[in-house]
This record gives sequence, C-alpha cells and structure tokens, in this order.
Amino acid sequence: MRYLEYSFDLSDDVITLDEDLKLSGQQNVKPWGNLPVSWKEGDTFKIVTDSNGTVSLLRTRLSN
Repeated sequence: MRYLEYSFDLSDDVITLDEDLKLSGQQNVKPWGNLPVSWKEGDTFKIVTDSNGTVSLLRTRLSN
C-alpha cells in the first residue's frame, strides 16, 4: 500500500506516523488514511534487511 503526501518523523528512538494515519477503531475524519486493519495497539516492528540491502519494518506480535 502506498501512502503519498504523509510525513513521518524519525529520531533515534521513535518513528512517528502522520497524524492522519489512524488504527482501526480510532475516529478518523479522513477514512483513506486508515492503517492496515490487522495492525493493533501493542504490535511491535523489527528492522530487517533483505539480500538487496532494502530495509523494512517487520510486524511481530507477542503470543497471548
């Protein structure tokens, strides 16, 4: 999914998504800005690199 014209703040300890991007269940006046429905509060993301050196954030979930 491609999100255009959104800004992401990066620092040493946090990546903050654009305030228009909301999790499912949050009030969002711009419904095209919803994040994937499978994303839940408490999910974590791990930095991974592939064989081409592309950096990705891989979503992981703790077992209940």
